[in-house]
Amino acid sequence: MLYLIEGRSELINLKNEIAQGKLVPVLTPVVFAEVLGWQEITPTEEKAIREYFASLEMLPINMEHWEQIISWRKQGVKKKMPDLLIAAISKKSNYPVLTRNVNDFNKLGIEVENPWKENS
Repeated sequence: MLYLIEGRSELINLKNEIAQGKLVPVLTPVVFAEVLGWQEITPTEEKAIREYFASLEMLPINMEHWEQIISWRKQGVKKKMPDLLIAAISKKSNYPVLTRNVNDFNKLGIEVENPWKENS
């Protein structure tokens, strides 16, 4: 998220799609906490991120997400809880996950895209 706000060149296509309304980003509480909890964030970066986050729809975490996580755990899925929460929200909301860490979300039956990958 910080890279998007900074205007990193590798994310120019993603930024253009958002600006043109072709892509509407949403936020999860997990991403909110992970990004703003990053120890190396500067006060200026935090302010910019908070302003940007305030413009996004925050998708809630509810019981159906926890049930999805329970189902994955019973199937033997061993992933970090924050990733499972993001994946469950994605699955139930039909939103793709945009991340460089595609492998964190494999085998969960959700759409995952890497906007850092060439020709995205």
